[in-house]
Amino acid sequence: MSEGTARAVFAAFLGNLAIAITKATAAALTGSGALLAETAHSIADSLNQIFLYVGLRRSARPATERHPLGHGKEGYFWALVVALFLFFGGGIFSIYQAYDRLVHPHAVEQAAVGFIVLGLSMVFEMFSLSVAVRELRHAAGADGIPVRRFFRQLQDPALRTVIYEDSAAIAGLTAATIGLALTVATGDHRFDALASAVIGLVL
Repeated sequence: MSEGTARAVFAAFLGNLAIAITKATAAALTGSGALLAETAHSIADSLNQIFLYVGLRRSARPATERHPLGHGKEGYFWALVVALFLFFGGGIFSIYQAYDRLVHPHAVEQAAVGFIVLGLSMVFEMFSLSVAVRELRHAAGADGIPVRRFFRQLQDPALRTVIYEDSAAIAGLTAATIGLALTVATGDHRFDALASAVIGLVL
């Protein structure tokens, strides 16, 4: 198991756990559907890091008589589990949340709390992504390959998944921030619901 990849997965887990707690608090205080969708996203991401770590450990096991070529392919299975969990655990919930908020509008209160939490979440996600990108650059430099080409050829499903997850999280946070800002500016709660739908589609 690559030490750098394990470090990236661990950083992503800690970041997502901290973000999930702050988002859940903000969602309860503001009543924002977008923040609730982002809470589900972060919870799914936190559990996904556990799946990725399990995949890293299991794929690093040595070859056996039953598996003479080793267990390296098992990492791809756990990456698939992560993708399915994100889709069902985060994406579908967020889209349902959008539908519910469109049909049953909720007033958004204490919007300042939401903006603070979204800003802090963006910082956490940027940190997690920077750890993964730094590991990617280090590995590309060691092989003497440009970073973009190295990423396209990347054989490490865990590192690739962390980078995709963090990028999706930043996109979701951007959508939530825009949706909350438009809701506050116009008083139209449909923008908050639409932000939830965008988050679901991103996932």
